[in-house]
Amino acid sequence: MKRPADGDTNAAPGAKSSKATTLSPALASPTILPTASTAILKPSAGDASRELQPAAAPAPILETFDTSGEPVESFIAQANEPSFPFDATMPWISWDEVPEPEGAPAWLKKRGMFLEVFAGTAHLTLAMRTAGIVCLPPGEKCPGEAWFKPTNAFSHEEKIRRWIQSGAIRFLHCGAECKTYSCARKHDGTGPPPIRCPETLAALATCSQKQRADVELGTSMAQMSCNFAREMTAVKLRWTIENPESSLIWKMPEMKDLIKKGAFFIEFPMCAWGSPSMKPTKVLSNWQEGKTYLDRRCPGIDWLHTNFPLQGSFKHPKTGEETFYTKVAQEYPSRLVQQWARSAAATVFQEYAQAPSLMCNSGSQFRHTFNMVAGGTRKRKLDTSYRRSEHRQAMYGAFATSAGSQTKSARVQPLILSEMETGKAVEKMLQVPNPVMTKTDAFSDDLSCYLKEIATNPDKVNSHRLAQLAHGKQRAKDVMAPHTLRSWLSRMTI
Repeated sequence: MKRPADGDTNAAPGAKSSKATTLSPALASPTILPTASTAILKPSAGDASRELQPAAAPAPILETFDTSGEPVESFIAQANEPSFPFDATMPWISWDEVPEPEGAPAWLKKRGMFLEVFAGTAHLTLAMRTAGIVCLPPGEKCPGEAWFKPTNAFSHEEKIRRWIQSGAIRFLHCGAECKTYSCARKHDGTGPPPIRCPETLAALATCSQKQRADVELGTSMAQMSCNFAREMTAVKLRWTIENPESSLIWKMPEMKDLIKKGAFFIEFPMCAWGSPSMKPTKVLSNWQEGKTYLDRRCPGIDWLHTNFPLQGSFKHPKTGEETFYTKVAQEYPSRLVQQWARSAAATVFQEYAQAPSLMCNSGSQFRHTFNMVAGGTRKRKLDTSYRRSEHRQAMYGAFATSAGSQTKSARVQPLILSEMETGKAVEKMLQVPNPVMTKTDAFSDDLSCYLKEIATNPDKVNSHRLAQLAHGKQRAKDVMAPHTLRSWLSRMTI
C-alpha cells in the first residue's frame, strides 16, 4: 500500500501521484497490522526521495484459512498490538527533515501526532511510539539517546508553531528545564548554590557569566513552553508541562496566566511510579483525563517502600564524572511514561492498543503442538500423581512465589501435578501466569505488622531473639542437670 505524495494530500492512500516527496520509507508505506479482514503487508524499500508510484497489491503474509478450511488464528496475538508499527511512528528523525504542515499527507494530519519539546532522553516519545502514536522528532539540543538527532527547538520555533496551528499535533509535552528553578539548590556545600531570586526569578547578583546564561536559557525555555501551551489551547488540543512541585517555575506570570485560563495541576510523587526517590512532581495541563490516570500519592514509608534522599553526588558509572543525584532523578520512570502513553493513546488518539497475547481463547493456532503424544513405552503411567505432602514452610513458599521470588522446590507443589502427554503439558504450562507479571497477593495483617516491626526495629528484634536464645540455653541446662536427668530416667523405667 502506498501513501499519496505531499503534492496530493487529499488523495486516498494508494492513489497515483506524479510528484516527488521527501517522506521516509516508513511514512510513505507503513506496515499495516492485520485485522479481521487485513493481512500484513511488507513496506516498500528504496530511497525515500524517489517518486512514489502505485504498486501492485502484495500478497498477504498470513492467510485466513488453512488447508482443512479451518480459520487460522495466529494473527490474533497481533490484532491486540497498536494499529501502526513502531518503525513507522516517527517519519522524520530531526526537525531539519520535517516539512511544512501543508506539505504533509492528509491522512497523517487526520491521525494526529505527538511532540515532546525539551525532551532529554525522550522516553515519553519512545513510549508513545510503542503505543502506536505517530510522533514528530523530539525537540532536544543535547539528546541522551542516539535514536533521534539533536534539534534546537529555538531554531524551529516558528515551524513548530505552524504545526500546532494546523491541528496536526494532537498532544504536546514540554519538559521545561528545572535546573535553574530548583529549590534543591542551597548554600550548604553539598550541592550547587541558588542562582535565581525566589521573588523576581532573575539571576542573583553573585552569579557568574555562565550562570547568568543558564538562567536566561531556562527562562526562554519556560516561556516557549507557555507560548506553545497557549497555541495548543487555541486549537482545543492537549498539552502538558512538567516540573518538580517545589520548582520556582510555577511562580512565572506566564504559568499563572495559563491557570487563570483553565489549566490545572496533575500531582504525583515519582516514587509512586517506581522511582527510588520521592520527588513530588507537578504537571500543568488541560488534559482532563490525565488527572484520572496520572494523579497518585506516595504509597507510604514502610519496610516495602523507602525514599532515597536526593542529596549529594556520586561518580557516574558510565561517564566517570561526578554527578548530582538530582540530575539522574530527572529521567521519568518507565512505569510513568508507559501509563502516560497508554492513557493518551486511549483518550486523545483513540488508539486502544493492548499487550500482545501469547494465546487466543481457543488456542487453535497451537493445536498441532497440543496434540503431541509420546511414542513408545512410558517410564511412568499417565495420571501418575507427583503431588508432595504439605511442607511445614508451604505458606512462606506461597508468598515467595506470588512475589516472583525463587524458593526451595520442596516448599511448593510441582507445576505439573500428574503425568500427562507432551502436548498437554505444553498447553498447561502456557496457561501458568508468570509470577513476575502477576500482582502480588496482599500479606495478612499480622504478617505485615511483624515484617514492619522487623524492618523498622531490627535492634529490638535482635535483642528479643538473643534473650529467647539465652532462655532456651538455660532451660536446656536445667533439664540436663544430674538430678533432673535421674528423675526423668526413673519415670521412663516405671
